[in-house]
Amino acid sequence: MLAIGRTAVFLSGCVAGVGTNKTPCDNPLQTIGWDVNGSAKAGNEPLAISLAKYYIAREGYVLGAPPEAPELVAASDGVLTHDVGQHTSIICLIDRESNPGKKFTLPCDVVADICKRGGGRRSGFFGTRRSTIIQIIEVGPNAATGSDWEHLKVYKRKSVFSRVLMWSYAIDPVSKQVWGHSKLGRGRIARIVQSLPIPNDELSEQPPAMLEGKRFPWLTMGLLLLLTLIFVGEQFLHIDDSKGSFAPGAQSLVVMGGLNRALVLESGEWLRMLSAPLLHADPVHLFMNGASLYLAGSFLEPFVGRAWFMALFLLGALGGSAMSMLLNPPGIVSVGASGAIMGLLVAAYSCSFRIPIRGGRRSRLQFSILQALAPSLVPTFLTSFGKHIDYGAHLGGAIVGGIAGFIILKNWYRDEPLPRFRGAALAIAAVGALGFALALAPALRQYQDRLPPGTLMPNSEIPKNGKESAGRADDLVKRYPDDPRGYLFQAHARFFAGDPAGAEKASRAGLTKTRALAQLKPEAAYQLHLYLALALARLDRVDEARREAQPVCAAMAVGSFRTEIPVQGLLCGKQPGIK
Repeated sequence: MLAIGRTAVFLSGCVAGVGTNKTPCDNPLQTIGWDVNGSAKAGNEPLAISLAKYYIAREGYVLGAPPEAPELVAASDGVLTHDVGQHTSIICLIDRESNPGKKFTLPCDVVADICKRGGGRRSGFFGTRRSTIIQIIEVGPNAATGSDWEHLKVYKRKSVFSRVLMWSYAIDPVSKQVWGHSKLGRGRIARIVQSLPIPNDELSEQPPAMLEGKRFPWLTMGLLLLLTLIFVGEQFLHIDDSKGSFAPGAQSLVVMGGLNRALVLESGEWLRMLSAPLLHADPVHLFMNGASLYLAGSFLEPFVGRAWFMALFLLGALGGSAMSMLLNPPGIVSVGASGAIMGLLVAAYSCSFRIPIRGGRRSRLQFSILQALAPSLVPTFLTSFGKHIDYGAHLGGAIVGGIAGFIILKNWYRDEPLPRFRGAALAIAAVGALGFALALAPALRQYQDRLPPGTLMPNSEIPKNGKESAGRADDLVKRYPDDPRGYLFQAHARFFAGDPAGAEKASRAGLTKTRALAQLKPEAAYQLHLYLALALARLDRVDEARREAQPVCAAMAVGSFRTEIPVQGLLCGKQPGIK
């Protein structure tokens, strides 16, 4: 039994004790409070009491034992439990200051069996197997010296591969000396003991104001529905062969608003930074993002309010798009809401520090968030699906979400249930909603101007190398007269066959197919301009060649186009009248 203040209570919440005929109560998780304003002054209470206060106030432990560990209640003066999602940590305290001569005598095999019982349960975002960690701490004079701690030596982890996780420690309250099997654990407990006792006002401090009850995340569900409907629309609006079932190809994603560095920076299509987060490459992509969005939104939307939630979604989307363009190769077409969702998850992790640590809710929530973040940060997680993961977007959204979450947390008054600056958040959310709507409009207009099905050659028809393209170029132009790539293959073949006039004619013919070029990646137009410029230079029309090469030179300067043909000095040099 441990005395805290004036009130004497069993920390486990049950009547139990060695040598008594009492049995543990039916509810070992029952929480018993104490009188923190009692007559006992700091320094006069047993060290075990101070240690219990520390674990409750600073690390989120609660009074009581989990259902699978009733034997620990009878063998201890106090039991503390901390449930952290994937593992449960149990601390058994023996107060030998108040009960001289008392020791933890529960057989080692019983403690090991409790560990195994707890480790059989599954929980968490991915249903991973839980583990139970048991720490036995005896506190009393000479507990860490002499032979008084010999009986604790059996309570330890047998090997690094053992699933039985238990450690034992002994603390001398006078010398503050700590004995234990684990060097790291012994050092940590020694630091805790040196910091005791903690102020009583820390125990009695009221938690910050938060909204009562759990509000339904309507905005989160609305976003999930919107993303699903847009993905359904992708199946009807695609213009090329799909990579697989329900997976629009790169040409379709470009037309619908996919993110590409050249189209944004050179063509000024800035709204692609907002349209790309609304698109998804395939059902697996949509499902993974949808699950993460639900996890973040089910906590964050009721916690910070809909205005801040929508603002964070927008900021994360913009941050993800910006970092994607910065880090990805120039020819990449990127889609997906992962940047926005990463921003929400990291902001949720930051804002979760407002939740009091007592009770374990904060730890469980943070553990769930980290479980969702880990797959987005480990490159090997989704490579088995054959997908290219845009880690640039993940990183950009996470950085923006972390900064925004930190600002929200630091400016959130303790007596206010919602964060400050909700008016500014509402303005950002409104502008973002308008931006998302406007971002989809160009995609719809481009779709209305699309070529009829079958106009563009399917991916299976595209030659795999220069030799194959030279042999099939004329046939491809004949079969697909409105596809500029056929003329590109023809220009390539004519130029390297020593026919610059034919290369010029083919290149100019390909550049007239403007509707088709708008539906293809920018590289097709750059290559047509390149072969046209090379043909003109071979025909000694150098000034004209340099004018035609200007789009190519500009793209090469910003890294959005590369070629092995040495054109820098010939066509992209600084000459009078050429920028």
